[in-house]
Amino acid sequence: MKKLKRILASLSLLALTTAFVSCGDNNKVTIKDIEITEAVDSKYVQPNELDFIYNKTNDGEYLYIKRIKSTKEEINIASQYGGYEVRNFQPDYYVVDGEPFINTTTKKIILPDTIEKINGSTLFTYSNLEEIVLPKKLTKIIHFLTSPSLKKIEISSDNEFFKVENNKLIDKENNRLLKVFNLENDSITIDGFKEIGDNAICKTNLTEIIFSDGVEEISGTSIRGNQKLTSITLPSTFKGFVPSYDNSWETALYSNYAIFSTNENLKTIYNYSNVELDLSSRGIEVIKMAK
Repeated sequence: MKKLKRILASLSLLALTTAFVSCGDNNKVTIKDIEITEAVDSKYVQPNELDFIYNKTNDGEYLYIKRIKSTKEEINIASQYGGYEVRNFQPDYYVVDGEPFINTTTKKIILPDTIEKINGSTLFTYSNLEEIVLPKKLTKIIHFLTSPSLKKIEISSDNEFFKVENNKLIDKENNRLLKVFNLENDSITIDGFKEIGDNAICKTNLTEIIFSDGVEEISGTSIRGNQKLTSITLPSTFKGFVPSYDNSWETALYSNYAIFSTNENLKTIYNYSNVELDLSSRGIEVIKMAK
């Protein structure tokens, strides 16, 4: 909880320092809080259930979602509020009486096709979220959802950057696995990917994860909070762990990566690669395997 409060404090400071930003002499970029009261169609979340940031750039005026205050079972966000298009979904932590607001009722979130970028990390407080519908125009995802109850992700087949296939969300451009969801078995083999992204495998009941040949990079935050996980197999093609694809401030010491520090029962790494690993400080045995 102390770590979470430090994160909240940092986010609050960031919000204050970015309340108004100007670039160049012509004030090309303006970012500020905005209050919207005009009602939208009843099938959508109303503006009083959201907080917004207003953006004015060379590309026009638009909004991003700063905070969701709704506790409806289905949250359907409109493409416009107050006449401004919603292009960014980056909610911060909703705090009540100094503590993060825990949403136990929302099961589905539908994002409008106008949204181009999302940051889903703060939705970890949605403990029963089962489904999310991603925008057709989506071009960037960072910190994807860690919700353990997620069972379904939808995205249009027309999206150029992402796809959903076999219960996996995939970054097509980088051949990166972004999320595995709706897992039923206690063992999984991951193949067909070059990179394994942040938060890709979180809070599951897996006991074993096997990465097949082809996987070259694995984010140090890709596997976290899997309390039953006992072993990971690294393929011969593996070239190394990266601290994070999204967080430049992550520690450079690989033994401190979340993949080794948050999976409490991880005891064995079967290593078919040439990458040398020493995880004795974590009580994890690295077994060198013949190729």
